Amino acid sequence: MPDFFMLPQKAVEELKNIYRKKYGKELNDSEAFEMGNRLLNLFRTVLKPLPENESAEFNKTKICQQKKK
Repeated sequence: MPDFFMLPQKAVEELKNIYRKKYGKELNDSEAFEMGNRLLNLFRTVLKPLPENESAEFNKTKICQQKKK
């Protein structure tokens, strides 16, 4: 996935509608664009696969925890 992703205008409009319905406040295009990109970056960071060495350590810890139960 590229480091920078440009939100399509349709997504910006959808975010503005959702935000208005939920919070009763209108966002301009710039605010919605920034908010949407921050949300995407958060998801990209959280859902990014672990590097192989960290993944192996995570799996080892998980197996140890399961054996303790």
